[in-house]
This record gives sequence, structure tokens and C-alpha cells, in this order.
Amino acid sequence: MRAKAEAFPLAVKAGSTAVKIYRDRKPSGDYYRVVYYLGGKRYRLNFSDLDRAKAEAQAKAAQLARGDLDAFNSMAGTDSPTGALWMRSVRPAWHSTPRQPSMLRRRRY
Repeated sequence: MRAKAEAFPLAVKAGSTAVKIYRDRKPSGDYYRVVYYLGGKRYRLNFSDLDRAKAEAQAKAAQLARGDLDAFNSMAGTDSPTGALWMRSVRPAWHSTPRQPSMLRRRRY
């Protein structure tokens, strides 16, 4: 009897998060793309082996579900482009100047 083929995209769930695995076919062979979202940005990882893609998808789904953002080393710190962009957008609220009022001060009427 023939084994049932897996229908793509596969969804790997942990808690309320889901990481998807897509199959892309090329003349050189199939490869699998693990897709997840973090901070409104889409991240894609490519694998040539489905088992490795499933293992990575389970790990990413578990990290996202428990909120372990430090495990995403590419996103931590200001040395990454996203971290530096975040620091530039938040800095005016932390360090106010007379020309730029702080976003944290409350208005008094």
C-alpha cells in the first residue's frame, strides 16, 4: 500500500503560533522553505532535507510560543540592522531635547 503524500504547505504549531514549511521544486531537486514572522517581518530559511526543515520549524515555533526572543541571535542587540533601526525610532522618547518634546510626558490641561 502506498504511503499518503504530505500536502504542502505544512504547518508546525506550538501554542498559538504556527511556522509553515513550503516545498519548492527546481530542476536540480526539491528544497524546503521554513517561514515564520517576527516583529512584523517575514523570515525564510531554506533546507534541502525535509526532516531538517521540520526540526528547525519545530524549534522556531517553540521559541516563538514561549517568547524566547533572545534565542533569535540575528535579532538581538543593536548590531543587527533591525535592532539599530528600533533604537533610532525609540531614542527620541528616551532622550528628549527642548526642540523635541518627550513622547512619555503627559499633557496638562
